[in-house]
Amino acid sequence: MGAVNSVLSQDFPRHLYEVIVVKNFRDEFIDSELRELGVTYLCSASKGIGAKVAESLELAEGEAISFLEDDDLFLPGKLEAVNAAFEAGVDYYHSGLSVIDGRGRELAREGGPSYLVSEGDKVRFERFMELNHVWHSASAAAVRRSIIDVRALREVQVSPDLFYFLEALLRGRSLFLDGRPLTAFRVGGSSLGAPSGSESFSSSFARAREAFLKDALFMADLTAGTPYSGLAEGYAAAHRLRLSVARGEAPSADTLRALATYARHFYLGIPPRAYSPVLHRGALVSSLAFHAVLPLAPRWVKGLATSYIRGSLSRLLSTRPQRRAL
Repeated sequence: MGAVNSVLSQDFPRHLYEVIVVKNFRDEFIDSELRELGVTYLCSASKGIGAKVAESLELAEGEAISFLEDDDLFLPGKLEAVNAAFEAGVDYYHSGLSVIDGRGRELAREGGPSYLVSEGDKVRFERFMELNHVWHSASAAAVRRSIIDVRALREVQVSPDLFYFLEALLRGRSLFLDGRPLTAFRVGGSSLGAPSGSESFSSSFARAREAFLKDALFMADLTAGTPYSGLAEGYAAAHRLRLSVARGEAPSADTLRALATYARHFYLGIPPRAYSPVLHRGALVSSLAFHAVLPLAPRWVKGLATSYIRGSLSRLLSTRPQRRAL
């Protein structure tokens, strides 16, 4: 309800936008609240995020589609900014982020200057956009409905943010990257792949990497033969390397191939103009450690790395408030 209310409290004419909630459960309290607020909602049995979004598009009447995951928030001015961008003719909008914890306290800001990338500049600036993760978080994105391949969207499991960005590169005209932090991205269990129920952290971590890898391979097929194939191939290689760490696998031929692909794309293919203050040297060092050193390390080193990640996640999640009964 916090997510929904952050949309309804926008200083933007209510008759100009609709709110559609897609969830995989029924709850008498939440459902009654949504009805009173005039929000359209549906209960979906689809497992993947993309399939759920595709169901909502069947109900949507608008052409500008903004996304918001249930633990994130729209900040004041978000819908006004989205509307202005689409009225100016862009097909993809992405705002800066205010990164918050479970209690809503701001941890960091991801943003900076704003950029309008025209259709003719998409190839030239693709590396800059990729390296600065301008597509990160679906909650910060808005896409023109007509450029979304709904059939492909249904195949996306856990990476809708990258899918929307690739659709804009492949099928859109221009992209507006708004540096203002107009979306609050909550760092928590679901966003970090925390285990649920009795599942162990190692199993949950590996399962999440498998899902991301599956999406990456699918998007590599979508972009094959285009100027953006390297982005998807590098993304797939990165998740293959992460999966080898999560599983504690010994180095293999697949690991070496993925390492070569990732190195060729990420380290050897970075033109000087791709660097920016957002992509600092520490990011390159940490990426090198995780994607080059750890995949080639012995299994016990991978186990130590996974334990460290689990400890870091536990410390982060310990700040989250307990769930209250409605």
